[in-house]
Amino acid sequence: MISIVGTCLGLVVAALGFGFSSAPGWRDHRLPAWSALMLSGYSATNSVGSMAGTSDALVSLCSRGSMIFITLFCACWVAYGALFLEGRSQVLDRTVLGLLGLVALLAPWPGILYTSEVLFFEVPWLKLIYRTLNPTLLGDAALGLLCLSLLLPLVRLGRAWWRGEADVGPVVLGMALNLPVGINDSLVVARVITMPLLTEVSLMTLVALFGVQMTRRFVANAKSLEELRVALEEKVSQRTAELTRMQAVLMRHEKLAAIGQLAAGVAHEINNPSAAVAANLRYLREELAGGRLPEDSGECIDESLASVQRISRIVRQLLDAGRAAAAPAPSGSHEVASAADAALATVRAANTRPITFTLNVPRGLYTLSSQDLLEQVLVNLLSNAIQAISPDRTDGEVRVEALRDGERVRIRVSDNGVGMSQDVQQRLFGPFFTTKALGMGTGLGLFVSLGLLRTVDGTIHVESTPGQGSTFTVELGWAPPPLAPPAPVALSKPQARPRLLLVDDERSVRESLRRTLQGRFEVTLASGPEEALRRVEEPGGFDVVLCDMTMPEGGGPAFHRELCARDATLARRTVFYTGGVTSTEARDFVARYPLPVLEKPFDLGAFLKLVDEVLPAGSSSGQ
Repeated sequence: MISIVGTCLGLVVAALGFGFSSAPGWRDHRLPAWSALMLSGYSATNSVGSMAGTSDALVSLCSRGSMIFITLFCACWVAYGALFLEGRSQVLDRTVLGLLGLVALLAPWPGILYTSEVLFFEVPWLKLIYRTLNPTLLGDAALGLLCLSLLLPLVRLGRAWWRGEADVGPVVLGMALNLPVGINDSLVVARVITMPLLTEVSLMTLVALFGVQMTRRFVANAKSLEELRVALEEKVSQRTAELTRMQAVLMRHEKLAAIGQLAAGVAHEINNPSAAVAANLRYLREELAGGRLPEDSGECIDESLASVQRISRIVRQLLDAGRAAAAPAPSGSHEVASAADAALATVRAANTRPITFTLNVPRGLYTLSSQDLLEQVLVNLLSNAIQAISPDRTDGEVRVEALRDGERVRIRVSDNGVGMSQDVQQRLFGPFFTTKALGMGTGLGLFVSLGLLRTVDGTIHVESTPGQGSTFTVELGWAPPPLAPPAPVALSKPQARPRLLLVDDERSVRESLRRTLQGRFEVTLASGPEEALRRVEEPGGFDVVLCDMTMPEGGGPAFHRELCARDATLARRTVFYTGGVTSTEARDFVARYPLPVLEKPFDLGAFLKLVDEVLPAGSSSGQ
């Protein structure tokens, strides 16, 4: 029964040891697992000597097998003590392992470790009989070597247990039992005492205590893993909260960066026409201060008005971008020469350098695009061409040419500036790439131009040689001339002066509109809805109201609600204008309002047309 238990115990512990030894940090259990497997073999072969009716030949074979298994058992523990407790094998370890290996090799051969005689040992009080081969003197020495070999791992295990380096207390206890067991079995074989052989029990105890140690270590590791899991979950929770906070910060930074990029792009697109306006105004102020009215004053005013209209269009596109990004770009037949003239006038007004501009664009050449779009692209290309020419040069030249090639129109903008390398050309149309000095460019002009051209199925490419200049070629679809050009709104002198209430919280806007409208209306100003409502209550009344949409005190919607309660007729004659609808209430009001809401800066002709529609018969705005 003990042998059967030992065999099963060895197999179970070996299976667990091999399983655990495959895990990280458990490799040191591999040799003890092998020792448990050797115990199973020893118990299986040793049981034959206690069975009745077995032949001497089988007893002889199993006795030699038992010797091999117990020798390998001891070798496993010696190697374990050397490799995993000391970290290296010493001369004594290698000597003992070599002797144990020799014993395992000599055990199968007759007459070396055992004779052919089968001995009988009887324990009457247990009714137990042992049968085993009679050992030779060399065999007795081999048995002594087995007992002594276990002293090496016992000493090392004891030292590790004393230092508290490992949980080896149970194994130390099992290893220590081998000393009295060895003495007992030696006295039994010498027939000095009548006791059962206890080697098998000792080895079983050692393997069982190793199983206990392995279980305790597994439980400790499981507890450590659970504590680590809890700590890790807490740390992950903290890191997740921190990551969420950092993501929110990053999103805010990205939003600020996007706003900065948008501001840079807007500044880039607006600075050119605003520079033309500023240059013309400075020129007119200097001439008027000297008492002179320049002959080209009308041209300066026309250029300034065109630039202001261009700024207005850019702002309007920005305001409409959120709600009309997916809408198709405006297209139609637009004359290239007209856009080129306007772009060149804008650039010339802002240029102070000695650069020769050559325009070779035939009249009557039309393209499928938008007039504003083409003008904006040409201004970008002309501005880049000017900046590509060194400021100290006096022979700078910029050329604009256009021609029809089948169903395509090609517009070339060339300069004799510094040119570009291949590397620069490959990166030229990327966002925020610029070769200009700090503060001289945003890197958005060509990127925006390419994006605009793509909306009308256009393209742009560059040819450049360092030191010789660059040529940008814009390609667009050709279009036939329009059937009839739109007739401009004719403004005639007023025949009557209706009374107009102008409501705006911006003083500069109020005064500029008053100067524009006072020739056609009797203009009364109000700085906000409350003042406007007080003006309405005054005697005389008003024929029409022109009101800003976005103001304090509720703005245009609040003013209109109160005006409807006081004077519904005048409320129906109210024309609103806005620089941008920002609130939901204002957007809903604009959507419901029966009259068109003008956008700043609004066209005077469009406003007068609206006034004629709302004024009663017999009244006139002077259109």
